[in-house]
Amino acid sequence: MNVFTFLFLAVLVGACSHVIDSWIKHRHKKTEPLGDELSEALAKIDQLEDRIQVLERIVTEHPTGLKDKIEAL
Repeated sequence: MNVFTFLFLAVLVGACSHVIDSWIKHRHKKTEPLGDELSEALAKIDQLEDRIQVLERIVTEHPTGLKDKIEAL
């Protein structure tokens, strides 16, 4: 192996390590906001489930007090 091959390989390894390091940092930054978005989405899903349960209860009950319960919402 001559000197130029060694230098070429050294530069190639250095460049690859820089690219891999940048990719890992970018991937780490990308996953952090996902946690916040995920928790917000889960909270919204919980609220929607509560609303669906109320609507299901209203629909399945007898129609005697339906108007009053709808107005109370």
